[in-house]
Amino acid sequence: MCMPSLHEVQHRFKQGVLNEDPAFHVYIKKNKRLHPERLLQVYRNNYYISLTEALENIYPLTQKLVGKDFFAATAKAYIRCYPSISGDLHEFGGQLSRFLDDFPPTQTLPYLPEIAQMEWAGHQAYHAEESPVVDWQILAKIPEESYGKIKLQLTAACHLFAFKFPVLAIRDFCYEPHSEHLNLDSNGEYVLVTRRNMQIYFEKLTAGEYVLLLALQQGRHMQEACCMAIDTESTVDINIFLQKHFMAGTFQKIDWS
Repeated sequence: MCMPSLHEVQHRFKQGVLNEDPAFHVYIKKNKRLHPERLLQVYRNNYYISLTEALENIYPLTQKLVGKDFFAATAKAYIRCYPSISGDLHEFGGQLSRFLDDFPPTQTLPYLPEIAQMEWAGHQAYHAEESPVVDWQILAKIPEESYGKIKLQLTAACHLFAFKFPVLAIRDFCYEPHSEHLNLDSNGEYVLVTRRNMQIYFEKLTAGEYVLLLALQQGRHMQEACCMAIDTESTVDINIFLQKHFMAGTFQKIDWS
């Protein structure tokens, strides 16, 4: 019998773990106490348990919405489609929203992919690189004629979304016992997910506020970003909104050259 290549052995091991393919048993050293199939089963169980626990930690709201048993079954199906490819568990789980979009058992919960998308953003925000933030007092040093040229860079922890469903209302309804009746047919929500002082925040934005931050995140000048925001929402208070986010540490870099 020809010696298999390392790639072939690794592939068979993957199939043995994920799909319970018995072909890998021949590569396992025999043990007097446990059959090769049993040894692989022990490894397989630990593999699925550790990855399922990682998903539970990242997606607590998603789990709460579907129940622990349903989530565990969904996690197993997800792991088979998107097995971990990194030794860092913090990098595992980013495709769950996409997976839920196509997963037949969750098609009656059309809001679930957006809930997962928001939770993954919170996970990313928590582990985002720390960066110094812009001191709002620097604005006093900028010539007034240069205000329109200002470019602001959002921190790496900032994630912006225009959701089709009222994801924050769903979140509040699940976690706050005195929340009002939930209407899933209500309008979607604009959301900023960010980290401040090692705490994750999910903030609801108006349409104009969302457009303003998105334009700045895309590298547009202040004048253009403000015009886009006002065109979207004529009543948006840009000065108050920007002051709030300067104070909150939303921006990590400013340029007006």
